[in-house]
Amino acid sequence: MATAIETDQTQNLTPSPTRPDGSSWPFALLVGDDTIYADSRTELVGKLMSGYSDYATGDEGDTLAFLARVDMAAGIAAEAQATVLASVTESGEFAPERESESVLTALLSPRGTGLVTGEEFDSRWDHPVPLVLLSTDYIPVTSHPRIEGNVQYIDPTNETTLLASLEKFGFVQLFVNADI
Repeated sequence: MATAIETDQTQNLTPSPTRPDGSSWPFALLVGDDTIYADSRTELVGKLMSGYSDYATGDEGDTLAFLARVDMAAGIAAEAQATVLASVTESGEFAPERESESVLTALLSPRGTGLVTGEEFDSRWDHPVPLVLLSTDYIPVTSHPRIEGNVQYIDPTNETTLLASLEKFGFVQLFVNADI
């Protein structure tokens, strides 16, 4: 079992470390000033989420890992939505007091709870302020149709989609060794 290692690149840029056998790590994840090297995306996510690597394999472990990813993604979606709202409010593009209750509910509801169903706006979000939602709150995971329009999705379906979402939102940078 390989171990992910972390390095701090704030002081000096150094060559990427190698595994004990001298080969390159297949994955590197830049998180702030730290770089995490690992053999798998699962190991990378395990370094981002305390206890994630402890889930057993098999159906029960897969379910627990999925729920942990959803929980993490919900927090990230809430943070991203708050950042967007703060920016557009500060610039004067958005004034909460001028918005309807359904718009405010969609923008401010907790993520990962299935509360933003899209029913109140016919599953189409055309508001200038983008919604940040979890893909797992919609079909095929739930019975709610996916909301279209000005929506950005975080996808915690698996480690690959979660890391891609984190990268899309600027939280991490993922590097994959070309040799794998």
